[in-house]
Amino acid sequence: KPMHIQYARTKSYVVAKEDGTLEDVKAAQQKRNAEEKAKPKVKKAKTTQEAPAEVPAAAAAAAQPAAALPNKILFVENLPEAAERDTLTVLFQQYPGFKEVRLIAAKRVAFVEFENEYQSIGALEGLQGFKVADDHHLKITFAKR
Repeated sequence: KPMHIQYARTKSYVVAKEDGTLEDVKAAQQKRNAEEKAKPKVKKAKTTQEAPAEVPAAAAAAAQPAAALPNKILFVENLPEAAERDTLTVLFQQYPGFKEVRLIAAKRVAFVEFENEYQSIGALEGLQGFKVADDHHLKITFAKR
């Protein structure tokens, strides 16, 4: 694994004491604290979890939950009982970076893996709501990590 190095923004008290600059460090810290107290605090507006009334129900169902982070693996739901691995492979293979499909036929869901998150985003946007049968439209989300 690559090593990540982060540097401190200020000197520690031990180093400042050895350098003889401890008083300068304390003065700078007091100045920063005074500036932070002087800034007005901004409250964030609360957001509702419900979809607005003017958005159709189908569009609200297809919307991504706020907590879903991009992932290279897509979770595909609402598959017909007759769905096969080869059918899904042909469907997702048209998008670059496609790796494999893992179908769980008993639960009528599948996991589709791509090379990276950016390629999975393209497939998600392209196939969201795709009609695979008369009454089955794909519901695609990012798989949980």
